[in-house]
Amino acid sequence: MLAFHRDPLPTVCEACAYAVERNLDCAYKHARTRAATNFLLQDLEDLAGGSASLRGLAVSSTGVEPGPVHELDPRHWYSAVYFSPEVQLSLKE
Repeated sequence: MLAFHRDPLPTVCEACAYAVERNLDCAYKHARTRAATNFLLQDLEDLAGGSASLRGLAVSSTGVEPGPVHELDPRHWYSAVYFSPEVQLSLKE
């Protein structure tokens, strides 16, 4: 899912399936998911102990005006958590 592929693969890739169903650009959808993944992993590495609430890490967009600003939706963060083997969820008691 996070690996680059030139042609849409909606039967094996959830980002492609989402994009094809909604007539969106697959490459752009993948780029936003990869951006969310990179931000998440970097932020977790920067934190002592490597744990934090997702709400404290997730941002709603990336980029700086006047350049392009890309919207990051909750589904991008979900995909980042779901498909990253380095990330694990745990219940705080």
